[in-house]
Amino acid sequence: MSLYIIRKQRIRRLCSWILGTLFVFSGLLLIKLLNDIDKQQLVINQPSQIVSLFDFRNNISTQNDKQNDVNNVIPNPIMHEDSQKPDRLSMDHIAIAIKTGHEVALDRVPVQLLTFLKDAKNMIVIGDAPGIEIGSMPMHDVITKLYDFESVNVAAVPKPEVKLEKRGAAANVIVPDTKSRGWRMDAHKNLPGFRLLYEKFPNARWYMMIDDDTYLYTDNLIQEVERLNWNDDYYMGAPNKFKGCDGVKDIHQSPLFAHGGSGILISSGAMKKLVEPININRCISKYKTCWAGDIRTALCLRDLEITITKMSGFRGMPPTAEFRWSHPCDRPITWHHLPSQRIQRLYSSELKGRRVNGVTLADVFWDEIVPQLPVDSPLLKEQIQNVDFPDAPVYRVIRRKDANLEGPALCKNTCRGEERCITWVWDGEKCWLKGGLGGKILEKDSALGYVSGVFMKKYKCVQ
Repeated sequence: MSLYIIRKQRIRRLCSWILGTLFVFSGLLLIKLLNDIDKQQLVINQPSQIVSLFDFRNNISTQNDKQNDVNNVIPNPIMHEDSQKPDRLSMDHIAIAIKTGHEVALDRVPVQLLTFLKDAKNMIVIGDAPGIEIGSMPMHDVITKLYDFESVNVAAVPKPEVKLEKRGAAANVIVPDTKSRGWRMDAHKNLPGFRLLYEKFPNARWYMMIDDDTYLYTDNLIQEVERLNWNDDYYMGAPNKFKGCDGVKDIHQSPLFAHGGSGILISSGAMKKLVEPININRCISKYKTCWAGDIRTALCLRDLEITITKMSGFRGMPPTAEFRWSHPCDRPITWHHLPSQRIQRLYSSELKGRRVNGVTLADVFWDEIVPQLPVDSPLLKEQIQNVDFPDAPVYRVIRRKDANLEGPALCKNTCRGEERCITWVWDGEKCWLKGGLGGKILEKDSALGYVSGVFMKKYKCVQ
């Protein structure tokens, strides 16, 4: 009995020793694990290790637990890339100059300030006389002392006569008063105006000058230029040719210039070169006899080896039925020659139908043009005799002999069946299929024998 008790006690002591040993080892193992975790956290939190851990996550995708741990520490790579990009372009990065004259500033500029420019922060108004204010905004006189450095009387600098064609009715279109001092002095405003604009807002990314009868779609402008690097040399607008400046006598031999009424857009990179004192002063003096300020700007930039970059959307006329309505998804940036009522109307229309992808030509056509069309307008006819639409953009021509066309009916049906076709014209020998509408309309004797038509409902932007 005593032997059994002795063995039982020994077994108990052995079990106690084993349990104690296991407890000690467990404690040591726990301490080691805690130390390892602390060290790992220290390594992960060191910025120098972020890239290697990111690579580790990509290379060992099967280790889900470790991947989740790393995701909690390292930002999503797409978010990380976005965080390194500059903030998105907005009107806060664009400086605007409105070019006007003291005789019309109070009539024209207020509606621009109250509509499409109401949220613009970087803006000035430039003109031809001191002491003019539009609300709390002064009109900066950029002319009176312009030639003080060379003692030239600005009023004595000649301005050639320019033949202006009136487009549309007086109620819908602004026609410049060629006898006003503001118009006669207009050519002298652009270069000093850009200089002042840069002085006021040297950190802007883009600089734009518009007339006091111009409408600007700010959202469309931002969408067009946000993909461009503003530090590069960009000079943009509606390209035109000229004669009468810089010795150009043949208009076909002239360099291209951005039409001022449509808006002149210059990147920060190009502007910094333009407004260098040695450059801007030389240009103001060298081109002071050139009859247009937008041409002077182009010539000065050309001397700096900066030429116009093509960008659609700058429109030198107002939206009317005679406008050449091209692809319905094209986005206008500006319209020109607009009275205050039409600027307000365009703005109200833009607000009502605020579009994610910007305002398109189709939007403007249906909002602004269709309600004003007379009931007998050729644009409302799917087939009409003795009418031609020569300005509508052509995308295909079918000859009678090539397609065995027997007359206008097949031309009309072909246009109806093609999604792209909006306007069709049968001239007796050929079927002209056109992807737009509007422009000049020829009627009666000018289009004798022609049969045409418009599927106006097809003029819509499908994106």
